[in-house]
Amino acid sequence: MNRIRIKNAKRHLDSLAANWYHDEEKHYWETYGDEAPEDIPTNLLEPHNYTDLRVLGDFFKELTFDQMQEEIIKDTLWTFVSDKDLPEIRKIIEEELAKLGGEDGS
Repeated sequence: MNRIRIKNAKRHLDSLAANWYHDEEKHYWETYGDEAPEDIPTNLLEPHNYTDLRVLGDFFKELTFDQMQEEIIKDTLWTFVSDKDLPEIRKIIEEELAKLGGEDGS
């Protein structure tokens, strides 16, 4: 999953949460009698739209910095490769192989 898709999905979740989170939290409380559902660990919540919002929120919180770094590296490499034409890439590879002692690396 590339970082643009991650950011886009997070933006949509934030939009839904901004409109629904407190209403769904209140409905969860009314449905299950839990006055403070925000204090309940997500994995212990009953099935409900509030639970869905919490699960999705937790997912995005758990995306680690390392995962985001990996996506940035992939995007950067792809941009570099897609911006270069194949003859130029081949030239760079041949130059690197020459440094090793020949085109076949010997």
